[in-house]
Amino acid sequence: MTNDIVINLQTGDLLFCYSGTNQAYYDYSIDNIRHSCYEHIGMVVRNPCFKDFTSVGLYVLEINNYQSGLKSTINLTTFDDFIKGRSRIDARCWDNLPDFYKNKLNNIYIKVTKKPYGQFCCFTYYKEDKFFFNAELIAYIFKEMGILNPKKFLEYYEPVDFSKKISGMAFGLGDLIRLL
Repeated sequence: MTNDIVINLQTGDLLFCYSGTNQAYYDYSIDNIRHSCYEHIGMVVRNPCFKDFTSVGLYVLEINNYQSGLKSTINLTTFDDFIKGRSRIDARCWDNLPDFYKNKLNNIYIKVTKKPYGQFCCFTYYKEDKFFFNAELIAYIFKEMGILNPKKFLEYYEPVDFSKKISGMAFGLGDLIRLL
């Protein structure tokens, strides 16, 4: 997939994914009860430059194993791996997000990917704040960047919340754009 939208994606832009066909019960309940066609959300990171990882290219910050329904740790995935198996991807790009806020992402990334809290024998313990639900990660990042004043608990955010106008946002995200 190479089009003008993908070429212009920048750090902080959001990607919304849907892989279903509306032929299973859970697809139906998501679409028709919660009115959400999105099952997953990720944040674009162009040319990541984190403490433990630097690269050139398009990446997506997301959570591991989002389909489990449990909180999970974050993952930095290449854009190409992120879009594999997706039947639909939409994007919302920032109208004008200052670099100051994008630079804060490095500190947030370091904070949520720190080494395990403790280790005993074969068990590793992590601080609870290193695990996120799908859209909770995005809400957490925006809150830490200082561009979202949450109106509810972060755990209650879902991908659909970010696909429309969000109250409490300091800057505006553009309209949804179909990528795939």
